[in-house]
Amino acid sequence: AELVDRFGPAPPEVETLLTLAAMRPAAMRLRTPRVTWKNERLFVTVPDPAEDAWFHAHRFQGFLAALA
Repeated sequence: AELVDRFGPAPPEVETLLTLAAMRPAAMRLRTPRVTWKNERLFVTVPDPAEDAWFHAHRFQGFLAALA
């Protein structure tokens, strides 16, 4: 609220940046190494099965179901 009071409404790019910053802790808890926004699309990188077998054994199916 203080930023809006001082500088006015944030441009869409700033809103996107703040949204991504807020999403990163959740992405880290899910063990997804990268979350990016490009061309108005959200990209979530899942770990390589060879590097994080636990993710694929315990999280991947639930992750896909949540996206559907």
